[in-house]
Amino acid sequence: MLLFMAPLWDTGAILDDGSRLGGLVAALTGYRSVPDAVTVRAWLVYWGAVFGILRLQAWGLRARLSKKAAFVAAE
Repeated sequence: MLLFMAPLWDTGAILDDGSRLGGLVAALTGYRSVPDAVTVRAWLVYWGAVFGILRLQAWGLRARLSKKAAFVAAE
């Protein structure tokens, strides 16, 4: 069982996750206006994995495009 701790910060005055816009941002990104350490760690791991996968896909696409360009140039 995870123990939730005290909030690390409160950005509710800027963007409350209970408002319409805050709720939309929360639904799309996992935003919380008053996160605890467990939530922040989970968010960092999740978004780190997302960006890592996107980087790998971009790297693979660049490799395929460079091979294709080399093949076209050789013709």
